Amino acid sequence: MSAIQDLSKSSTGFDFNIQVYYDSNGNPAKLLRLGYPRYGRKYSATSPSVPVFELPGNMVEYTWPEDGSIAANYLYALGAGSNPGRLINTAFDGSKIAAGWPLLEEQANYGDVSDPTLLANLATAQVAVVSYPPTTIKITVPPTLDPIFGSYEVGDDARIRILDDRFTSQLDAVYRIVGFGIQVGESNQPELVTITLTTTTN
Repeated sequence: MSAIQDLSKSSTGFDFNIQVYYDSNGNPAKLLRLGYPRYGRKYSATSPSVPVFELPGNMVEYTWPEDGSIAANYLYALGAGSNPGRLINTAFDGSKIAAGWPLLEEQANYGDVSDPTLLANLATAQVAVVSYPPTTIKITVPPTLDPIFGSYEVGDDARIRILDDRFTSQLDAVYRIVGFGIQVGESNQPELVTITLTTTTN
């Protein structure tokens, strides 16, 4: 399983998921599902057939946590070698620093890279990834409103549209569904679906 996880994280990796289902005898079983390069519906301007969640609209509420503790806008990339002979390259996100963000430093180890140009490119790419706090969005929706629960799955892109005090000029962006849970209704309360989404990278 660790080999599958390592391969899935590579630049030419794939999606994987372990699904639980019931076999012909009614017993629960597990199925390893692989998708290359990914599974689920992907949004594009020419094929926008992905679920749309809106507030106001079919969305009850949302949470928008951002983990600033793992963000960095100045990166030290460490390449091959040791001590004074170690290959080092730095990269930074000048737009964040110019906008008044504090200096947030981090290092990345590429001990098998001996090409200075490659190391510089890796540093630039890595700082672009980590320079903004990663966002994992959770939205709550009724399962019976369009898009009906079951018409989307983990791996699908979803379009999120929010107009409220936080997004006064309206957020309209595409995120990827990475999980969901069901809250069973109690005391005449309706069932609700909580969907977890994050930024899409491919």
